[in-house]
Amino acid sequence: MKFSIIIPAYNAEKHIERCVRSVMEQTYRDWECVVVDDGSADRTAELCDDLAKQDSRITVLHTPNQGVILARKNGCALCKGEYFLCVDSDDTIQSGLLETLDRILRENADADMVCFGYIRQDAAGETEVMDRFEEGMYRGKQVEIIRANFLYDSRAGKENDGAMAYSMWNKAVRKDVFIRCIERVPGGIRLGEDMLFVLNALNACRGIYISKCCGYLYSDNPDSATHRYKDGDIRNGFLLLRELLVLADGNGNRIVQAVHFAVAYLWDKYVSCGRAAENYKAFRAVTDRETDRNLLETMRTAAMPGMSRTFRIKRRLVSGYFMRTVYLYCALRFRK
Repeated sequence: MKFSIIIPAYNAEKHIERCVRSVMEQTYRDWECVVVDDGSADRTAELCDDLAKQDSRITVLHTPNQGVILARKNGCALCKGEYFLCVDSDDTIQSGLLETLDRILRENADADMVCFGYIRQDAAGETEVMDRFEEGMYRGKQVEIIRANFLYDSRAGKENDGAMAYSMWNKAVRKDVFIRCIERVPGGIRLGEDMLFVLNALNACRGIYISKCCGYLYSDNPDSATHRYKDGDIRNGFLLLRELLVLADGNGNRIVQAVHFAVAYLWDKYVSCGRAAENYKAFRAVTDRETDRNLLETMRTAAMPGMSRTFRIKRRLVSGYFMRTVYLYCALRFRK
């Protein structure tokens, strides 16, 4: 078996059939697909079981609701392929994706991971998104170029979100690397788990192929967890920062990447919280409860050369001293 595809699905009745059928329509035939029904309360389980009856390569695993990273962990335990791919239940893959990946891997047998582009589908239409590295095979010390610019591309000379997509779903990963690295992602992380997996995989890979193929169709879902505030989102950001600092292991470049990512994430979540809060007292109750004050000093004092004025302002605002300013910004910016 060449490819195993893992699809976690929670209350995905609107999208799951379209998603799974995009796998069934692959021109390359040597694949299996494990759909993990993560405790859905709608018709997801029924639809998945019906699809499995139509193609013996599809397996459905029904579990209690545990979240996407644990769903992927549960799914990969059933997989037998040489390379694992993840597909989100509201997305699809183009019919020639696996055939393209097979060709790349036959020509580059030492690739532990293939990273490919995607097509973002939203209200504005479709946009091709590709990693900001030259296409080709990266081996040995060349892999460090990818690691060093993953979360923040220091080559760009301006603020950016890194040179590679954080997502698991636009990567094919060798089985042993996938299993080893997904076990390193804490189950308590519910936003940013993809990024932690990819960073662990980058550290583990000896060879990585960067492809400009855009074979994944990502649907920007306004109802997804990334577009709204939930209790625990700020705490989750500090958990991410703690994990990133452990992975940085004192490396200055990686500390810069960790703090840059954390500031961007926390600014977004503080603003989302401010928009949702009824008043300043409610806002402070959430931020005081969820902020990890032991990590604030790292955010305040980490050397961050070359950062923009906007970044420096955001870092000061989310470093614990200026919560009233953040709330006032939200009130003036988003409330009538």
